[in-house]
Amino acid sequence: MLHESLHTFAIKVRAQVPVYFDVATSPELLTALGASYRNANKPLVENGASIASSISFENYTVITIGTNAYNYTTSLGLTRPYANGDWLNLSVCTNNANRVKYFDLKTPYLVKGRYKVWICYAQNANAPNFQVVFNPGRENEQILPNIVFFNQNLTASGVASNAAGMGSANADNLMLAQGINVIWLLPAITTPAA
Repeated sequence: MLHESLHTFAIKVRAQVPVYFDVATSPELLTALGASYRNANKPLVENGASIASSISFENYTVITIGTNAYNYTTSLGLTRPYANGDWLNLSVCTNNANRVKYFDLKTPYLVKGRYKVWICYAQNANAPNFQVVFNPGRENEQILPNIVFFNQNLTASGVASNAAGMGSANADNLMLAQGINVIWLLPAITTPAA
């Protein structure tokens, strides 16, 4: 079959666009939080179930399930700033039967492609290490290659935890070298990232 073009045409170049999302602002969670959003703390589990379909836990019967919460503060200190003053306080441990071992978070819709995943968190010395998985238990499951060490702070990557260090032109390279971010490659990709 032959096609004849009556006009000139060009390849449409689609520039890469970052996808930023805050796990504490999924539409499902915002609906469940109601007036508590950016106003008050609220448990993520009520009556043995998650308050939002965007968050699920491995086990709802553990003793500490009620401590998993949406937290909000208006007093943002320099030692532990939070995006928008809110965060998800998740009580997770791999070797303690009183805590959940893992949780699932729903991401916004992502177009097939290659993504650089940055995970922002507040450091906790008692936090377990995490392996991030995209589409767990499904045919197109993808395990991300790097382990997330929630017990490390920014200085573990070689970046000084002051304004000069975080604003350094080399900060991203130092974090990349230490595996602070990981590459997320969605299955069945036909177009490479630039």
